[in-house]
Amino acid sequence: MRIVDNFLPQDFFDDMVTRVASETFPWFYMNYVADKSDSADSYLIHTLYSSFKPNSEMFNAINPILDLIKPKALIRCRVSSYIGRDVLIEHARHVDFDFPHNTCLLYLNTNNGFTRLENGEQVMSVANRALFSDGSVLHNSSNCTNAKRRLVLTVNYF
Repeated sequence: MRIVDNFLPQDFFDDMVTRVASETFPWFYMNYVADKSDSADSYLIHTLYSSFKPNSEMFNAINPILDLIKPKALIRCRVSSYIGRDVLIEHARHVDFDFPHNTCLLYLNTNNGFTRLENGEQVMSVANRALFSDGSVLHNSSNCTNAKRRLVLTVNYF
């Protein structure tokens, strides 16, 4: 696990967040976060890349991120929006895929939400912070209570 603060140049980061946070950015509703049997929370996603191809016009906008990560192959890229609530909800533990792979989580806004790693460590959502880990290791996310939403870009890759 590795954390990199101020991961992207600030002007690029600000532009990306402006796009994702705009009222015209398309979001898709998910009934559950990590486990179909746990409907305690829902969230919104926008898939940029999956099934070996771009899935969004926004995909090319993340090229500077991919230039920094230097993936050999992409598995999936998506943006998640966890809606802020009055109560902090810690989502079910899960793996992104059940085979070893790299994951980069880029936190797009600062809030009191977090990612909890298998060892119990919490990585707080701080704008422009990147968390690098193995997505096949158990982890979980949360919503937030001090912002309208928690925005996270996830890149799964080899």
